[in-house]
Formats: sequence, structure tokens, C-alpha cells
Amino acid sequence: MRVLVTNDDGIEARGIHALADRLAEDFAVTVAAPAREQSASGHSITLHRPVRVRPYAWPGVRAFAVEGTPVDAVKLAVEALMPEPPDVVVSGINHGSNLGRDVFYSGTVAAAIEGFLLGVPAVAVSLEAPDGPGFDWGAAFVAWWLATRFSPPEPGTLWNINLPRVGPRVPTGMLTVPLGRREYVNTLSREPHPGGGESFRIAGQVAQYHGGPDTDVGAVAHGYVAVTPLQLDITAWERIPRPPVAVPIPPEALRIRRSAGATLDDEGGVHRG
Repeated sequence: MRVLVTNDDGIEARGIHALADRLAEDFAVTVAAPAREQSASGHSITLHRPVRVRPYAWPGVRAFAVEGTPVDAVKLAVEALMPEPPDVVVSGINHGSNLGRDVFYSGTVAAAIEGFLLGVPAVAVSLEAPDGPGFDWGAAFVAWWLATRFSPPEPGTLWNINLPRVGPRVPTGMLTVPLGRREYVNTLSREPHPGGGESFRIAGQVAQYHGGPDTDVGAVAHGYVAVTPLQLDITAWERIPRPPVAVPIPPEALRIRRSAGATLDDEGGVHRG
């Protein structure tokens, strides 16, 4: 099986090295990852400058450092760098969990989503407490999961896996659960900028969740591996009439005010009052 490994922590990160090295024991691995950290970059792509790609020395693995975002890395790997498309994209192991609403900000999850958008089954993997034993155990878990439990997701889905803290006792079970909810207490620090205006730093602390293990947040809090199938259709279908109903737009609604005393009529003409 051909596996494309990527991340948002950068190609030097410990998590991606532990993951790719372990997967390379069983699969044909290619690594394409950002040249530097791109955490919380979401699904951004680079449009207004060339994206430099350079080979990265990695024994036993074909690897590329991409001067761009995680999504750039996946897009370029699938469409230009790999001689054949991968059978699966694995994004991680992220340094920190991606639970609940984190999936909307995470570059790790976005890289997996990009794989899915390109027609490749995809998995995002994150570790609650990023340390050596956790990365090693997590990499072994992903290798086992791909070899024994993985099957291509149904159309419109991909997987988000969160690994709990690995301490003296390792996780003994995994749960397939929906996204949960955890709140952040946001902090904004502001200071004058030497060039004028102000500078802000955005940070925050997680408001701890102590619910039952019936969501990804609760499962990880209780020491389980949380496996969450995701889908990209975020349409609120319950609010859409079936069949769709055309609502007339009254002509007066088209008289859009452009400036004081000026309106735009339904033929595009500007009139001054």
C-alpha cells in the first residue's frame, strides 16, 4: 500500500518522523510536509507566490520539504511529486489533540481533507501529550490500524483519530465516537507595534471536559483512542424545503443605496435623490 505522510508541525517534527519511520516498515511511504511549522493553518493554500519544493534527506523514505501549507504539500504530492497516487493519506502525528471544533482550525485535519478532496482515503492522527513514548506508541497503533482495521471510507467521509496521553499505562481500547465539544478561554495580548498601530497575540486555554466517553473529547479524557468518521457536507438540510421553493424578490428590494442620496434601480441605473 502506498502511503503519503504529511503534517502541519513541519518536516522536522518528532511526530512525523516516528510515524513515517514505523509505517515504512510495512508500506511504501512518501513524505511531503511543510518545511516549517504551520499549526492552525486550516485549509489555506498558497496562491500569490511560487511554492518551493526540495528533497529532504530521510533514510529509507522518499521525502520532500514544501515551502507552503499542509494542503499545499498534499496537493503537490498527489498531483506532481508521486509517480502514482497514494492509496491513503496519513496526516500526523500532530503535537496535541484535535478534538471537537479543533477540526475547523487544524492544519493536520485540513491535510487529510485535501487528500479526500483529491479522491484519496485519508486519516488525521493527533496525540494529546506529545512526547517520545506517546509518538512511538501512536505510530505503532496507526500501523496496526492501517493493516487490520482500515478500509477506504464511504464516499464523503474520512477519519480523525485522537490518541490519549500515554503514560505508565498505555491505552487498551478505542471507541468510534462523534465530535464532541470543548470550550477555550481565549486571551488576546496587545502592544504597540514599532511600525505603527498595534500587535496582537492570540492564545487560549482549554476549558477541561469531564463528560462520559461518548464523544471524541470524552473518550480521550477517559484514556481511549477516539476514532471519528468525518464528512464534508455541512449543509443544514433540515432548514431546506423539499422540494425547493422559489421566493419572489420584490422590485423595491433591488433599489440598493450606494451612497447618500443615490440608489440603484432594477435596470442598473443610478439615481440621485
